[in-house]
Amino acid sequence: MNYFSFNPFGNKSLTVSFDCDSCGMKVKSEDIFIPAPNYAADKASDSQVEEEGFAICDCGKEFPISIYVTYAGGDGHVDNLNKGANIEVEEISDYELEAILSNTDFYDNFEDEILKIKELNDFNITTEEDSKIERDFFISAYGVILPDELIYTLRNLLYINVITCLETYLSSAYINTVISTPDHLKRFYENYKDFQKERIPMSQLYDLKDKVEDKAKEAMYKVVYHNLDKVKPMYKDTLNIEFPNFAKIARAIEIRHDIVHRNGKTKEGEYITISKDDIGDLISEVEDFVNEIERQIKEM
Repeated sequence: MNYFSFNPFGNKSLTVSFDCDSCGMKVKSEDIFIPAPNYAADKASDSQVEEEGFAICDCGKEFPISIYVTYAGGDGHVDNLNKGANIEVEEISDYELEAILSNTDFYDNFEDEILKIKELNDFNITTEEDSKIERDFFISAYGVILPDELIYTLRNLLYINVITCLETYLSSAYINTVISTPDHLKRFYENYKDFQKERIPMSQLYDLKDKVEDKAKEAMYKVVYHNLDKVKPMYKDTLNIEFPNFAKIARAIEIRHDIVHRNGKTKEGEYITISKDDIGDLISEVEDFVNEIERQIKEM
């Protein structure tokens, strides 16, 4: 086990990087959400909250990660890592919240980004052997022949970006809709499960009255919006919006996870191959999903 510290204040999440003590390769963790401590606690030790994450080396070794936050600071540890290993911590700030709040045209922006992915996916390139001659004559906009490895990477990136478009829409649509009316904001406070755990002394109520919207924004921003099982009840409880079936999208999110965090491999170590049709099918699923949510938002 190896330990590290970090600054939790004004930061949304963090990543840790280190050299694998089995193979020597560089390892970088997933984004680990930084939770807010219990500011109502009398002592720093009583304000502690925790979150878990992980990192996986290309050699297959897994490193569970735990972080702990109090109103005095943050620290954490990486399991399965020698004490002598150097850990680099990258803190990711909350500045992205401003971008979300300014994204009031969330549906139009979603359509624009999806269109760009469609256009890239429609490039006449393939890695399949029966189209090898056609592919070898394809010249990219940069004047280079695209090898199999580059096409493999391009398709993985396009697949990931479809999920990113969905996540951006869900976060921007939810946050901006909730703060648009006092009734929505009130329902968010009444139903958000993380708020139900908090106990606030009467002496702090007056100070908090002017921070109601800011506290809600912070809580909503820190939600991982591709966790559809968590986001679904938030939309339902606060906005009375029903999610359509998302089983296929949930499977795509699992594939995205393997592409991002396992270097394009499954848990069994097999490479994931994304085809042009896979990307097209995912785009269709995500568009149908978003269109149904947008329809309900407009009917509110």
